[in-house]
Amino acid sequence: MKIIFVFGIFLLCGELFSQVRLYGDTNFPARSMYIPGEKIEIRLRAEGLRQGEQSELLVDVRDWQEQTLKSYRLPVEGDAGGVWRCALPDLPNREWGFYRVYARLSNGVTLEKRGTRPAGFLTYAIVPDPDTRPVPAEGESVFGFHTSYISPWIGARTVMRYLHPTREQYEKTWVGQRKRLNDVYRGRPWVTYSHTAFRESCDPFSLWTREQREKYSKVIHPGIGARMFIGEEGERLYRQSVAKIAAFARFQMGNNQWMNYQPMWEPNIAFTPDEILRVHKAAFQTLRKVDPQGRVWGLTYANLNWDGAVLAHQRLFERGLLKYMDALSLHPYCAPPLTKRTFIQRLRVLRNCIRQYAEGREIPVYATEFGISPPNNLTGDMLQLNHMIQQILILLGEHVSIIQPFYVYDLANRENKQEWTFGICYNLDTPVQSYPKAVSPKMWLPAYSFLTFLLEGFHSNGMISIPDKESTIIYRYGNRDNQCVIAAWDHAGNSVLRLPVGRTQIEVADVMGKRRRITCPEMVAEILLSPTPVYLLGVSPELYGNQARQPIQPTSEPHTHPWGEPLRFTGKIFPPHGNGRLELQFTFPGESRIPAVRIPLDDKNLKQSSYSVKIPFKDTFRCGKYHASVSLLSDGNVLASEWLPVEISVPIRLEQLQTEYGADETSLKYLLRNDSNRRLQGTFTLQLGHLKQTFPLDLKTGESRKYELQLRGAEKPYTFLRTTMRLDFELKNKIRFSKRQDMNFLSARYLPGVGLNGDFTAWESPVRLPLPGKPVRAPQYHNGDQDLSARAAFGWNEHFLLIDLEVDDDHFVQPYTGLKTWNGDSIQCGFAKAVEFPPGVNELEYLMAQAYSEIDYALTTAGKEAYRTISFDRKNLPEGAISDKDAPFQITRELLPDGRSRLHYRIALPWRFLNIAEPSAGMKVYWASTVNDRDDIKQKDVSAIGAFQLKHQAPQYFGSIQLEQ
Repeated sequence: MKIIFVFGIFLLCGELFSQVRLYGDTNFPARSMYIPGEKIEIRLRAEGLRQGEQSELLVDVRDWQEQTLKSYRLPVEGDAGGVWRCALPDLPNREWGFYRVYARLSNGVTLEKRGTRPAGFLTYAIVPDPDTRPVPAEGESVFGFHTSYISPWIGARTVMRYLHPTREQYEKTWVGQRKRLNDVYRGRPWVTYSHTAFRESCDPFSLWTREQREKYSKVIHPGIGARMFIGEEGERLYRQSVAKIAAFARFQMGNNQWMNYQPMWEPNIAFTPDEILRVHKAAFQTLRKVDPQGRVWGLTYANLNWDGAVLAHQRLFERGLLKYMDALSLHPYCAPPLTKRTFIQRLRVLRNCIRQYAEGREIPVYATEFGISPPNNLTGDMLQLNHMIQQILILLGEHVSIIQPFYVYDLANRENKQEWTFGICYNLDTPVQSYPKAVSPKMWLPAYSFLTFLLEGFHSNGMISIPDKESTIIYRYGNRDNQCVIAAWDHAGNSVLRLPVGRTQIEVADVMGKRRRITCPEMVAEILLSPTPVYLLGVSPELYGNQARQPIQPTSEPHTHPWGEPLRFTGKIFPPHGNGRLELQFTFPGESRIPAVRIPLDDKNLKQSSYSVKIPFKDTFRCGKYHASVSLLSDGNVLASEWLPVEISVPIRLEQLQTEYGADETSLKYLLRNDSNRRLQGTFTLQLGHLKQTFPLDLKTGESRKYELQLRGAEKPYTFLRTTMRLDFELKNKIRFSKRQDMNFLSARYLPGVGLNGDFTAWESPVRLPLPGKPVRAPQYHNGDQDLSARAAFGWNEHFLLIDLEVDDDHFVQPYTGLKTWNGDSIQCGFAKAVEFPPGVNELEYLMAQAYSEIDYALTTAGKEAYRTISFDRKNLPEGAISDKDAPFQITRELLPDGRSRLHYRIALPWRFLNIAEPSAGMKVYWASTVNDRDDIKQKDVSAIGAFQLKHQAPQYFGSIQLEQ
């Protein structure tokens, strides 16, 4: 037994020594952040080596683009304890940036995973010296962070904190930790506490007794510890607690001039609108009384990831929420990509909503938490860098006043212990926990550090528009000294930006702060863009400074030119003083076949500060929409350029006149009109799906002619699908042009009197068209036409849009009422007056111009029901149940011989529901629908068939219904 025991120990020791491990750290292990020129060491340690065992250490030091900067190859030999140590000398330490140090032994052993930092490498960053940073006036810094853990190294001067109920707790928790938390740097204060949230030690309910909490409050969301007071006594206790919190603030001001209070934290997760209003009102009124200098922040909505987030704000503003706040705090989480039509548009609409409902008060917007949790690999690191720097630049560019990203280090999800990679640093504690003893930088840390160094004290001078490049985003920023910085990127990929800069040379800085000087021929910079932002430095303040007025301002009206007529352009010019020979240059894309034109400016132009240019038309000019440009030149150098959206319209207008349905054929009658000033002779070919027909063409100026297209059998297009009709014209002089038009074959018959007083009997023998049978929701529950099928017909008169829809269903199941009727057998209908953004309409007018709404119809245990779920005019057309007196409708059910149910929906929709005052023949309205089907009460979801696309970017993909004569 003794021999066996000793042999067992020998085997165990052998296993231990065979498990070779490699560890590493920097000589600043708590942060691994340095300033230029500071000594940097990488200390490596191998364990588990056999004594005398020889190996090699292979090290690569790479930058943020994975370019190798330095390599090491060192001999490794274990000592008597199986350990080997070394310190790498002469590491790159001069340039700002991110550095990843890969280390491995020749036997394949790599650096151990530590905390959230993956195996194989360690990191360090070189950032601007905090002593060299610009110092903003008290309370004027925009840039912050969600905590102050590494504030000086990233230039974050504003942070959120919690108040404490006693001075002793405050001294212990905040004052006592200031050195460790680094919000004091070299003996002087670094940060300003931006606001205190009513959470944790500052939670009003934490000041209640257990009995009070149980009796006068309720748990709204146990996961986030959210509570709501109940009744008058609950509200009194809440107000009392808020007053106590304000009293705590008096001895915890730090270097703040006043205290900012945030009563709620992402209330949209769990609270109702009524509860949100009650809490804000109670907190605001109490704080105004006990701390008149204090300011109240709301609403801290949890994301801007969808348009509904803005609508949710607007609905609260309509009910008076802005009366109970001094600033709007926002957690603008948004998934990439951050585009003009998504994140940027939502920010702008939100700010417009604030202006509309603030009653003249200035309500700033603060972004107090946002970020993404990407995959923990190199691809994820680059995604996080691009997303976070883009979002910060957008927020600054859209006039957000405080910017605090989330979070300083990676966290672990409390529920499943999975890593949350939101951090700007890796969390090096194992297991991962809050307030780690050590962190190391991720790629976006030095990028944010340089951004704050470069743009501290700068404000937005607006976006520079590039109309032909939707994915290119450019902002310009200025400071009090009228210095200019331009930030630019292309979120979709690589592209080339040509931008007038008013200089023959400028500097371009990459996202880490590395600069290079470039030459700008004709004072135009040519920059390669990617999803990673770059900065243009030293551009002309006359073009992009605080008081800059664009030297050239084209007329804002759309430049639409009929084919065959001269191209006309007008605008204003404000050339800088002291320039040489001035010219205007119009440049067009090559596919337009329009050559560039230069036109000298004379004294008359300069005196009137305007231009009016006519370019003679040539037959070689091609029809189409183009992004041209007009440039102001001085002695051949470009002083400024502006984009010109130009359209040369096809000289023939296509109008859909009437669609007629029969049992075997569909007839489409349409009209062609010559809108040009020339006689048009030749041929045209109409293509619709696989059908192609050629017709002679001979139209005098202003002449119209009707055509009819008969579609039979396989040529017949599917009624509820949008179809592209293409017309190709060829004139006798070989000039060609084409016209496309999206259309569908739906029309509404004129049916006088139908629907009045709920009477549909005059609508005899409607020609119903079958809806597509392909399921659009939960296809696993759909079993073909035998399970569910539907047919629809349409009509109209001076009072209503009329819909007649029959549904055959093998199982009728509708256990719901009200808002939830969609979850049983029902139909959901979307309606719109327009599907595109009408020209000249701002965001606030958009809802009324589009007039998009959604109404659900169902036969329930309570009888027939109609319920509006989406409204464009909540004041006059609120969400909720609709009476058949306001909008007549009938729903009946009959049992078919085969046991199935036939549901018959007859709907008369008043024209005011579409914001239409006077309907007329030839007008189009837009519609989409789903027919929902539940076969079993236990079914997890309803299946559905549908017409057009009701739920995808509504109402963009609705079908059109044309009102017949």
